[in-house]
Amino acid sequence: MLGIQHHAPSSKTKKKAGKIRLHKDYSTIDDLFRCCLYLGSASQVRLRLASFSARGLPELKRKTAKVPWNEICSVDSVTNGTIDVRVVSSKSKLYHTGAIRERILQSINHHFGLPNETFGTKHGRRKGKSHKASKIKDRPAHDSFPAVLLDVHVSYDHVEIFLNAFPLPLHERGYRQQLAKAPLREDIAFSMLLTAGWKPSWSLGNETTQDNEWQGLVDPFCGSGTIAIEGAAMMLGLPPGRFRYHSPFRGTLLQNSKKWSTEVQQSIAAAAVKKHELGDNSFSISASDRDSGAVEATKANAERAGVLEAIHVENAPLSDQRWFGTPSEAPHSLLIVTNPPFGKRVSSKSTSSTKGLLPLYQSLGKYVECLSQKYKRRLCGIILTDNPGLWSRTGASFPFKTSFKTFHGGIKVSAMNFQFDCNRVYTIDSSLKSDDSKQQQI
Repeated sequence: MLGIQHHAPSSKTKKKAGKIRLHKDYSTIDDLFRCCLYLGSASQVRLRLASFSARGLPELKRKTAKVPWNEICSVDSVTNGTIDVRVVSSKSKLYHTGAIRERILQSINHHFGLPNETFGTKHGRRKGKSHKASKIKDRPAHDSFPAVLLDVHVSYDHVEIFLNAFPLPLHERGYRQQLAKAPLREDIAFSMLLTAGWKPSWSLGNETTQDNEWQGLVDPFCGSGTIAIEGAAMMLGLPPGRFRYHSPFRGTLLQNSKKWSTEVQQSIAAAAVKKHELGDNSFSISASDRDSGAVEATKANAERAGVLEAIHVENAPLSDQRWFGTPSEAPHSLLIVTNPPFGKRVSSKSTSSTKGLLPLYQSLGKYVECLSQKYKRRLCGIILTDNPGLWSRTGASFPFKTSFKTFHGGIKVSAMNFQFDCNRVYTIDSSLKSDDSKQQQI
């Protein structure tokens, strides 16, 4: 997903599973700031500070001390205890993450000529402080997190030290303060939309954006409204990082609050111009849910994100969704991007097994085929599910494939992509027509 969204030339990037690295000649501070502001599918933006081999703690401490820490952070940030370290180690002689963390902090102290007690406790952990992820509803509680968070990755005796742009993951946008059951992460929602072909309308540098080929977007299981809100923001040109309170790399010498504020203000101003250019009828986004609490959460979150006017939110089951219930009113090109209930994540008897979820998928397949075959709508969809096999049991004849896989809430999920060509004849399973009584329960 990062490779799709990032605009750097391929010769300037190096792609790996789950990450993309910018060449050092392309990684200016301006590039990093723009990444923090515009990357919607990234979990974190990190600056690599050091890369070396180490097979023992003394070697690790000696080489870490050679890192030019005085060019990265000040003595005050060290003495004030605003630096913390997170360690991951695998397949290495350096396996004790607590000891690695201790040596890293001691090396920083040694570089500035400070005693090891600066960080307060035996392993350098600041008393009463934790960098465990917080819930968005507790915002703004940024002072409870380290201003400077280092990530140390040790693999096959090779050590890499990274400086995080923000101590919290980037998927926490800041607008989603009211939650429904099992909310979808913002970065996954952004990735689903990007994969389906819902293009962001912002432009970077001299690059010009292409017009979005889709007239409508629908999420019939909207929950907290994440997919619809992310889709509206992408269309209106509102960058994902616009609500971040502080400049990237806060607490370091790379911090530039003025530059960050200018970047955010310019992006919002450009979005206002884009909204005026688009007008009111250029695209339509619909979000619905049978749960009235989820609908209220969607409206509150959309208003906080500044996109409520761009979304039609309704309290309705699948059968009464505005474009499924009245297909003739549906846009001629429509994206269906949704996150149906998971049996493992939503404790309900009707969704606790494959058998309970099957009527829901059958109904969705029926409405999709109806829109395409009878009403000749051009359709594309992305469905997030923990059971891809459900698609093959819906009785629907449309082809599908897996776009990407990831973990959500500790569960392995797949983004299933399907497309309908309205000029192609599909055979609809007649057994789907007997599900009307079940549809009312969905």
